[in-house]
This record gives sequence, structure tokens and C-alpha cells, in this order.
Amino acid sequence: MTQTNVSQFSLNYLKSESSKNLFSLNALSEEELVSIALERKAILLELVESDPKSILEYSLAKDERSKLPTAFFDLGLLEKDLQIEGKINYIIIDDFKNNTAEHLFKIDKYNIHFTDKKPI
Repeated sequence: MTQTNVSQFSLNYLKSESSKNLFSLNALSEEELVSIALERKAILLELVESDPKSILEYSLAKDERSKLPTAFFDLGLLEKDLQIEGKINYIIIDDFKNNTAEHLFKIDKYNIHFTDKKPI
């Protein structure tokens, strides 16, 4: 398998298998499932920076997540639903040498990523 195929497998496997049933999940060892979940998390963390909209395609619904082993939750390998209240911090990082700027939005320790244009 190429790296792209492995990545696609990791992103799609948990979603497709959890929506079917647990029997196919049980065909793999917990180590294999954790390995897939670790790779999936790493890929999603990269995508949230480069293409936040694509995360929606690969995210697991609450009912899909509930079918997966609890070890995934304990290890922080799955997304979770959060409702966060707080003050939005808007940070501008200027790069005068290259005449560019990076705009960051945060609430407490959480970075905010927009699926469309940033509101600036």
C-alpha cells in the first residue's frame, strides 16, 4: 500500500466499520485498531490546519464513536463534542521579511478553524 492509500484507509476504516457492526472491528487486534486510530488522529490534526472543511467528511458521529472500544476514548484518539464559552482571542503574527501575516483565532487553549473564509 502506498502512503496515500494507507492514509485513506486509516481515515475511512473506523467510520465505515463502526457504522456496520462490531464484528469486523473484532477481526483486528486492539493493537491494530489503536494503530489505525493513531494514524487517523495524526492525519486529522494535519488536515485541520490545511483543510478544515475536509474534517467534516471524516469525523465520526456520536453513535459511530459509541460503537468503538473505550480504549480509544481513554487514549484521546477520537473527536468529541464540545461546547465552549469564552472570549475569542484574535492574534496576528506578522512576517515582515516575507510580507505575510498569519491570523489565529483562539478560545482559551482551543484553536478555532474555519471551513470557509476567516472573518477578517
